[in-house]
Parts: sequence; structure tokens; C-alpha cells
Amino acid sequence: MNHTPAAQKATPLAVSRIGKLSTHHSLRSLAAPAAAGILSVLASTAGATTFTVTSTADDGSAGTLRGAIISANGTAGPHTINFNIPGVAAGSPAIIQITGGLLPAITATSVTLDGTTQPDTNTGDITGGQVLGVGPDGIPGSGDEPLLAPIPKPDVVIEYVSAAGAISQGILTVSAPNAVIRGVGLRRGAGASLVSGLILNSSASNTQLSKIWLGSSQGALTDLSDDPNLGLGNGVWNRVPGSLKMEQSVVASSRVFGVIGTGTGVGGAHSLTANYFGSAGLTSSATNSEPVNFTAEGPHVVSGNYFKSPNYSGGIDAIAGQATISGNTFYRTYGSNATPAFYDEAAAITLRGGVHDSLIVNNLIEDTGFGNGILVQSANYNGVSLRNVISRNSIFGSGKLNPPTGPGGDVQSLGINLNASLALDATKPSNPDGVTPNSGVLDPQSGNQGMNYPVLTRAVLNGSQLTVKGFVGTTTSSAPFAGSTVELFAADNSPANQNGPVFVGGGLPVPHGEGRVYLGTVTADGTGAFEGSITVPPAALAAWQAFVGHTPTTGDPITSTATLAAAGTSEFGANLALVIVQAVTESATVMAGVGNPNALPNIRSNDAIDGAPATAANSTIAIVGTWPAGITLNPVTGTVGVAPSVPVGVYPITYQLCDLTTPVANCVTTEDYITVSGAGGMTSVPTLSQWAIALLSMLLGGAGWLAVRRRDS
Repeated sequence: MNHTPAAQKATPLAVSRIGKLSTHHSLRSLAAPAAAGILSVLASTAGATTFTVTSTADDGSAGTLRGAIISANGTAGPHTINFNIPGVAAGSPAIIQITGGLLPAITATSVTLDGTTQPDTNTGDITGGQVLGVGPDGIPGSGDEPLLAPIPKPDVVIEYVSAAGAISQGILTVSAPNAVIRGVGLRRGAGASLVSGLILNSSASNTQLSKIWLGSSQGALTDLSDDPNLGLGNGVWNRVPGSLKMEQSVVASSRVFGVIGTGTGVGGAHSLTANYFGSAGLTSSATNSEPVNFTAEGPHVVSGNYFKSPNYSGGIDAIAGQATISGNTFYRTYGSNATPAFYDEAAAITLRGGVHDSLIVNNLIEDTGFGNGILVQSANYNGVSLRNVISRNSIFGSGKLNPPTGPGGDVQSLGINLNASLALDATKPSNPDGVTPNSGVLDPQSGNQGMNYPVLTRAVLNGSQLTVKGFVGTTTSSAPFAGSTVELFAADNSPANQNGPVFVGGGLPVPHGEGRVYLGTVTADGTGAFEGSITVPPAALAAWQAFVGHTPTTGDPITSTATLAAAGTSEFGANLALVIVQAVTESATVMAGVGNPNALPNIRSNDAIDGAPATAANSTIAIVGTWPAGITLNPVTGTVGVAPSVPVGVYPITYQLCDLTTPVANCVTTEDYITVSGAGGMTSVPTLSQWAIALLSMLLGGAGWLAVRRRDS
């Protein structure tokens, strides 16, 4: 894939000695390193200092990264740690191997560690250019989708090779507010202790990460493959309820979580934008471990990221708080190390615990393996309904992989519900349970209060006009769901493993589709019933045709969701087969005063039912509203007649065309036009007196002509 070259990195700052030195250094200790060009220190009179790392050593001396952190911690911030390490070969980063145990935590306020100041020898991008989400219109492939911005290779890589440390400790640790870390890579070397990449402890808050790389590759930084032996413990572990902003970065490989926020209580807001999240949970087979996991209240924003996690790890697990998850792509969020008990939990997006008032919108979720597309297990939050809105996402390929067979040779012996992997599963706070049948009431103990889904009874497509009818709940009068917003989707029923009953106590399960292409929205009335027409955008028709491989036709499945602001969004409803009924607008012109009993010999001559010409055998026609006096319709032959008495004018006539090929009549309406014109372009039909005056004028004119001829002769 071609990418735009990364922007040239910042030129290293000029360095000079101003003001008071840190108490950590003496003039004597600085003299030799300075003469060798190893360390330069820039200090302001306010105590702000710039430390420049010029060596890859890890002995804590001046000019090393360890020494720079120690020095920055010795005085009040703000401080900057820049890099200007000489002798780095073209095409490679400066690699700082941490051999002396864990680096000291950054404890000074407002420290910026800036790897982009290192001369740019490691040119090019790690990744970039992937399509993000479905764009503002909610339609996949319509052209309004942004692309992941190129993420440049870091020119500084900090590689941990020490045998000391634990997963709760990081290669870098921040224990103070307002830290900024940009343009560095963090990874474990062979034989190193399992540590995390970055730990946020103590009073860390308002931490900003940009253009960082957390991975396991010992080779090219563009290698995003999994390596459980070299992966980090966690990529970024925010252990306090402090805010974190991360953008344009890569979390390529981690053995547990990619970015995890375990700080609880108010705060702990996370903003993750324009990042690439690779695998997580590489060796964590007992539980699922996701690229992103939150437990703090937030609010959290995860927007415009690309997730690809081939290891059953899922994508985002929000355990508490409020989140906006928008415009992300989740592609093949599954892998090979989870135990069977967690096959159907590895959802691209999971909302559990007390997640509330969240918005999941405009995401593209493709191929979640054994997991759900979106799993909602949130019940209630402090006694308040959760109101998680899920809108205009494109979800397909849920449960695409078949689980391996169990000891008994069948998948059921593994305890796996093959129909549990849904595009959208709202369930009680337990393992996914597959399709939840409509109960007719809200259930405070279920995800999004057990919001019932729509039951479609009619879906008719006439060109780009889609007419639907149905209800939310169990009957056409379900008051709890009055005013529901019903989103309509072209359904992807491949694989056909998302079956379930429609109503509690219902019969055999039926397919419940995955909403792949958003088509439009209608609103239920005060009884929960809905009926209406939408114009399907050309981009949606094109996307629909692209995935089914043909122009939308009779039998193609339609599905839907329902949303109430006070409850949240339902699962996808049962599929309904589309019916194509096409009524084509026609017109005819007749002369005023003359009329024509066959102005339109057959009003349905160009109409079609399921692609076949509309006839009296496969369709019915009927007048809609009141037609003008003198214009008639023969409902058998389809003939439209115009009486001579119809005045000059243009008359729209509306009729309904219904198919007779399905048990439930599917109908469309359209307008034809009758134009009545006057002779010679007159705008009205002459009255008798007007005819008499005209005739008298002609007679008088003729008499005058004869008198002239006589005189001439």
C-alpha cells in the first residue's frame, strides 16, 4: 500500500548553558561529557530545562536517557528531553537498550520526552492508509470514509533487555501530571522480563502520547505480526483515574492489554484517535484481553482508529463509564489462543458493567471470528437505565469461523452456542446468549433494558423508494416502544448462524441479520407501529449491490434496529425478504372537448412485479385519493379514460400497485399525469356564445369579401 511520506521531523534544538545547573550535576562532572559532545543542557531562569540525550548507553551518566530523567526529576518542570544521538545508520533508529533495570519514573510536572527531535534516519511509515469506519453517512464504501493517517517510524527505540521488572512496571513510567511523550518506540528484547510499555501511576494526569510505537518486532518496524515471546505485558497501563490522550500511534503486540485504564471513579478520561491497534492477549488464554479496556468513569472517546487483532482478543471492552466509539474499523478481531469458554465473548465492542449514555456510531466491524460484533451486557447504572445508542454501523462476518470440534467430535461438547455470535447482542450480565426474543416490555436487568427490536411485516423497493411496515415489540400496539427510531439495513446473512425466535415462547428460530448497509430511518408512532417510505441514497444502493453481487431483488433480506432515548438500542430484528414492486410514471395528452376513453391503454404497462411485467394475474391496481371528475380507471385492464368534459389542465393521478405473489400484499404508489390541451393552444374550451360570435364574425367577413368582388367586377 502506498502511503504519503511522513513529515520531516523537527530539527534538534540548539543547546546552550544558561542559569543554574541541576543539583544532580557538578561542573566537574559535566566538563568531560560536554567536551565530548555527549550532553547539553538548556535551562531557563524559571527552572525549565531541556536535556538532550546524545548516547545510547544506560549507565545513568550525563547524555543518557536514564541520566536525563534523573536530572529532570531533580528540579521543578516544565522540562524537555530531546534526542541528538550521532552515528545512526540510514534506515535505522537509534536503539537505547535498557540494561540497568527499570528506568526511574518521571516525577517532575510537565516533562516532554520528544523522540521526533532525533535526526530522521529511520524514514518511512509503520502503517497507514486503512479505511476508517463508514463515514458520516453510515454507508460503507460511499467515499466519505477517512483514511488512517500515516504513522511514521520512530527514530528512537527504547528496548528493554533487563531481567528485572514485572508486568505492573513499565519501560517508561509517568507519576506526574502533564507529561508528553512522542516519537519513540518501546519494546522488549529477547530474554527480558515481562514488563509493560508505559505505566501511568500516582498523580499522572493529562498525559499525551503521540507517534509512539509499542511492539515486539526485532526486525523491521513495519512488522505488525504477533510474537508472544517478545510482546510487552500491557502496551499502556493507566493505573490512576487521570486523563490520557493518545494519537497517531501503534500498539502492535501485547501479551495482555493494548491500552488499559484501571483507575476507578470519576475521571480517567481517555481519548484515543488515529491509532493502529494490533494484537493483544497473545498468551492470555484464560480470559479475554483487548487492545482497549476501560474501568474509569471517563468520558472516553475512541474515534478514527484501526483495530486488527488476530488472537480472540476482541477490540474494546468498556467496563464502566461513558464512551463515544465512532468511525473505527474492526477487522478480524480474533486469533488463536483463547479457551473455548471465551470464543463467543471476543466482541469487537463490549459494553458491560455500568457503561451508560454511550454512543456507538459509524463503525465498520468485519469478521469477528467466534465473537459478537457488539455485545451489550450493561444492565443499570446507579438505578438509572443505561441508554447506550448504537447507530449506523456496518457489521458483518460475526461468527464467521467455525469453532474446532470438541473431544466428542462435536462443537456442542465445547459448550459453544453457535448462534450466540451476533452482529449485536444485548444480554444480561453473563455470557452472550444469542438472539433475545421480544418480550413486549423493558427489562432493567438486561443490556439496554432488553429493548425490543422491530418486527418487519413489509419491505417493498420501487427503484430507490423503500416502503416498510411493522412494529416494535410483540404486537402492533406496544406502548412501551412508542416513538422508537427504527434504522433499516440491508442484511448480510453470511454465515447464516444468527438464528433465533422472534417472540418469547415463539416457534422455530429464524435468521436475524447483520446490518451491513444502512438504508435510512423511520419513526414508530404512539403505539410502537411504523409505516413509511424512505429514499435509499444512491451510495447505499451501490454498496448493497456490491456485497450481494446483483441489483437488489426480491428475496434479499432486510433487517432493522430500534432505539429509545430512555433505554438504548435493540438487537437486530428478524430478516424480512425484500419484494420488488416497480411502478413507473407515465403520461398522456388529450384534446379538450374531445377526450379519449383510452388515454392510457394500460396504466401498469411499464410496471413490474419481482422483475416480471405487471399484469392482472400478478398484481392489483387501485385509485389513491380522489381523481378529477371525468378521469377514470378500469382496475382490471388498467385503462385510464378522459371524458370530453375535462377542462384544460395538467392532472396528477395517483394509483397503488400491489403484488399478488406474496401472502401479504406489498404495495407502492406512484403518480401519472394527464394533460388536457385546447385546440390551437387555447387555454380553455370555447363556450357556445364564443362559438356563435366566431361564426358571426366569419359570416360578416365573408359578406364583406363578396361586396368587394362585385364592385371590382
